[in-house]
Amino acid sequence: MRSPTCLACPTWRYASVSRASEKPLPEFAGEAFTVADIDRTVRFYRDHLGFDFERIESKEEGTFLRTKIGTETEFLVFRGDPKPGNTPAVVFSLSDGGLDTLIERLATADIEIVTPVSEAPGGWFAAFRDPNGQVISLFQAREKPRRLA
Repeated sequence: MRSPTCLACPTWRYASVSRASEKPLPEFAGEAFTVADIDRTVRFYRDHLGFDFERIESKEEGTFLRTKIGTETEFLVFRGDPKPGNTPAVVFSLSDGGLDTLIERLATADIEIVTPVSEAPGGWFAAFRDPNGQVISLFQAREKPRRLA
């Protein structure tokens, strides 16, 4: 079974930032779905698309699934109430940290913060609404600094 690095938070499509800067540029790295039935989803994606999921048990998120598509893209599945518009959602990962700094900068620019900085499996999470109304999420690993100079 594959063992990708976990960037696990519900209903996220992952992207990573590969350089340190005050205004990081994200790259797409994966996506996540919220589903009503984890086991049905495993069967569907395994039987029809050949995905080999790893089942993760998390205190914070409950049971979720993880696999890699190709060499870079993570695909995560969380149990929840899937509705159009809440799954999947875009997520950017800040590889160098700085989540608090970025959220403060967005709030200062009068951008709606949907979810303040919160703990997530393996790190920290926050979300904001883009000009089109799309919720964009941000993730950073726990070991990275939450503030950048």
